Amino acid sequence: MSQEDLEKLKKTIEAYDKLSELSHKELLEAHQELQARESQQELSREELIRLHEQVRGLENEKASLETRIRSVLHEDKANEARILSELDALRQESDAGFFVNLFRVLCHHEFEPDAAMTHWADILKHSAEMQAKLGRPIGFRVAMMDYFINLNRVLKSPVILEIALYDEMMQNALMDELTGVYNRRYFERSLNREINRARRHSHSLSLLALDLDNFKEFNDRHGHAAGDQVLAAFSDQLRKSFRAEDIVCRYGGEEFVVILPLTTPVNAMIVAQRFLDEVRKLEIYGRSVTCSGGIAGYPEHESEPRGLFKAADRALFIAKKRGKDRILFADEVI
Repeated sequence: MSQEDLEKLKKTIEAYDKLSELSHKELLEAHQELQARESQQELSREELIRLHEQVRGLENEKASLETRIRSVLHEDKANEARILSELDALRQESDAGFFVNLFRVLCHHEFEPDAAMTHWADILKHSAEMQAKLGRPIGFRVAMMDYFINLNRVLKSPVILEIALYDEMMQNALMDELTGVYNRRYFERSLNREINRARRHSHSLSLLALDLDNFKEFNDRHGHAAGDQVLAAFSDQLRKSFRAEDIVCRYGGEEFVVILPLTTPVNAMIVAQRFLDEVRKLEIYGRSVTCSGGIAGYPEHESEPRGLFKAADRALFIAKKRGKDRILFADEVI
């Protein structure tokens, strides 16, 4: 059914819905109009009622999809990778109307389904190109506004662009400038949120605390520029080794943390050991890089954010004392 047919049908249904509100004379007139419309559309009254229900169902489905899109966009605003991953999962279970709804939510603009799909693909490509040129993360909202205003010239309002820039500013406030991963502030906010989500849905969650081995010695010997190079390389390997839905943060200095939603400690250890193997391949200033870590799980080890971090950090501390270049479970050091 085309959009034009749908609009005609909705007008017919509006006439049908108003019948009970009319006087006897108006009722007769409306009945005649309704019959004429039904005749024009070649619909029986039973078909009209059925289509009425279909239209209502489509409207409810649209409202539900918009609500789910808003939920994805608002639940974890700064985590671009997670947003894009969840939007893609939502797209796979939706029809072509997904992109129409997405742009309706993002920029209050209505596109035809094919145009909306094309625009979204072009925006993601534009975002990657902007990141490559600027050498830093660019939020897809900013890429979208630049695309529409400067490339396609669909949107004219500078207010929308200002909102997008504000979103990027908020994201940058939660990023560690040197390493490009999230900072301690974002970690603390995310750990609270993820534990609440795990509790609500009875899911597992693991926290991995990591610390570069002998970093102070390396920094003192080779200087801060070399130390920054190690931190950047280490962070880059973290991003490559963990999933989009995992939350990688720099806690401070040479210590990092990774929140792994929907992951048991045993599975977290498997991924962490693979990460250790990759880190050992890094070589800077003729020296290999190693790290130590600790894993704590919800609800196995702790059920509150502060306790979970302390458990993982304690396991990290013991891993250091036992010779470094290893990862321990929280219950191994109790």
